[in-house]
Amino acid sequence: MAKLLFIHHSGLIGGAGVSLRNNLIALSEAGHEVHLYAPSDPPALLEMLRQECPNVHLKTYGRRVGAITYYSGGDSVFSLRFWYRVLLIIKQWRYWNQVIENENPDVVMVNSTILCWMSFLGALRCRKSICFIRETKKGTPKNLINRFIHKCLENFSRVVFISRYDCRRENLQKAATAVVYNYIDPGQLDNSLKREEAERQLGLSPGVFRALYVGGVSYMKGFDVAVEAVQKCRNSVELLVAGMGFSAAKAVTSKSLRQYATQMEKKFFDGDSGARIVMLGMRQNMSACYAACDVLLFPMRSPHQARPAFEAGYFGKPVIITDFENVHEFVTDGENGFLVPPEDSKAIAMKIELLAVNPEMARQLGEANRLRCRRNHDGKTNCRAVRKLLEGLVSA
Repeated sequence: MAKLLFIHHSGLIGGAGVSLRNNLIALSEAGHEVHLYAPSDPPALLEMLRQECPNVHLKTYGRRVGAITYYSGGDSVFSLRFWYRVLLIIKQWRYWNQVIENENPDVVMVNSTILCWMSFLGALRCRKSICFIRETKKGTPKNLINRFIHKCLENFSRVVFISRYDCRRENLQKAATAVVYNYIDPGQLDNSLKREEAERQLGLSPGVFRALYVGGVSYMKGFDVAVEAVQKCRNSVELLVAGMGFSAAKAVTSKSLRQYATQMEKKFFDGDSGARIVMLGMRQNMSACYAACDVLLFPMRSPHQARPAFEAGYFGKPVIITDFENVHEFVTDGENGFLVPPEDSKAIAMKIELLAVNPEMARQLGEANRLRCRRNHDGKTNCRAVRKLLEGLVSA
């Protein structure tokens, strides 16, 4: 069995964190010795992993990791935050070299494109390595930053993508590539939960048509677009919002997010304007949220890996999502959901109302999404793919 070192970049429970959790369980249960380095703050991800990954050796670094935060939805190269994270790479170079040397793993795995720079670390280059791509590339592949990222990725032994779209777009020649879709772990989501019980758990009234938005108070994921769409619906529709709420968003270090949260709270929650919106906050288990809704909304403003789209399918729910090329692999318009133009709250409202008055259509779209989820995101199948990929690398 191999000794594996994972390096992760965020303490939040997001799509990358859930994917990390699934891989940690899959590989540790296969008998590999798995070590993880992750930030100590915020503590949400570590708390989840301590409960669900007892065989993984968890270690923290109390610092913001150096990163190239250039991806769809990431920092602008004109922002100070982007260059601050780049500067941290230089400051932390010796630290991460020492971590890898001390751990002496058979394989080093970095869990994000933003950590691709680590492929140039001397301690990593003399070992087998894997980079898991969790993000969609920003801008043209030929710009200077993307060309540098491409060069970094070519230094890894393997690069694993979660969509064929991203694999084609990166077009690596030297590093071996694989596509392993994100998957559902039945131990994490319970699709047998009845709607009535889910409504009871969340304190919701029965008999209401509900749209679920997952992403919290986020400009990039289109929080305001989702709220505006529901408010434009003439029929009675309720919006469930899962993710970072206003208080948490206003407490982060990002000035733009703090300002956005303040503006959105004032715009949507003065007086009775928030009556149709239910803020659920950060939730470690999303089962009740999916079980209590009728449709998922994902009105992202830029191409993004939308894990909730297939999680909704696990619960037999359709999805309304922004029409970007990277989602065509997962959502077909009129088959398992609807594709809408960016920032078009009116188009979203029309699709919500169409489903609200046509329950049989909603059921058929949801069932098609369930079948697609079962075909592409089966936990056992994709878990075996990750293990096979690793074992092939170790034995090479």
